[in-house]
Amino acid sequence: MRTLFILLLPISIISQNNLCEIKLKVSPLKNTPVYFGYHYGQNQYLIDTLFLNSESEVILKKKEKLPEGIYFIALPSMKYVSFILSSEQKFSISTDTTQLLKNLTINNKENEVFKEFQIRLN
Repeated sequence: MRTLFILLLPISIISQNNLCEIKLKVSPLKNTPVYFGYHYGQNQYLIDTLFLNSESEVILKKKEKLPEGIYFIALPSMKYVSFILSSEQKFSISTDTTQLLKNLTINNKENEVFKEFQIRLN
């Protein structure tokens, strides 16, 4: 019994290493920084700078869950898209620089509804 526990312990530690994992793709930007942050009232706060690779992709990995709320990805042009970060913190975001919001795809039902709301506001 003790051996089984010792063998399973590393597996549980490995599986919990990245509690927040967001895959991001912003076409056609390549080898470019983008900025990850959150909204708090009327203000926006930057959390991290991410660098898109040659395929226009980057993966944000955090070893702990981030607080739930409304977050954003800002481009060097300072245009940005907002999304909801809920208890489900493993998903992907894809968009295009021609029409950030209209081409936004997030494989998360809450964010599809939030996207439609943002489109109506604009």
